[in-house]
Amino acid sequence: MIDKPIGKRTLIIDDDDIFVFGLTKLIQIKSLTENVVVQDNGQTALSYIKDLVVNESPLPELILLDLNMPILDGWGFLAEFSRLEESLRQKIEVKIMSSSIAQSDYERSKTFADVSGYLIKPISIPDLTKLLQT
Repeated sequence: MIDKPIGKRTLIIDDDDIFVFGLTKLIQIKSLTENVVVQDNGQTALSYIKDLVVNESPLPELILLDLNMPILDGWGFLAEFSRLEESLRQKIEVKIMSSSIAQSDYERSKTFADVSGYLIKPISIPDLTKLLQT
């Protein structure tokens, strides 16, 4: 069991308020990361990241990304994210958390070099802990 933060600044990009509430509470209770920020779609998340760059603020080290969201979904976010400067992208690890069990979504996620993991919702405490440790 983890008894200290893993040390990652985490950005959750997900529009499901109930899931996000539960996930952030779980992360806080288990002290899995130092800081959690939530954005409810890919467009606001990209703006948030770009603002951090402009202001020379610390970037999230980990993005937990949902695929199905309004305005700009996870796939659209990944396409736009891949256009950011490579040196910036290398500082941020992206892991998908989705309710999609479609093999095609899992396979598609592998086509994005910036994606390093895929978990199916709901996420258990052991799965979340493993996800944040890798």
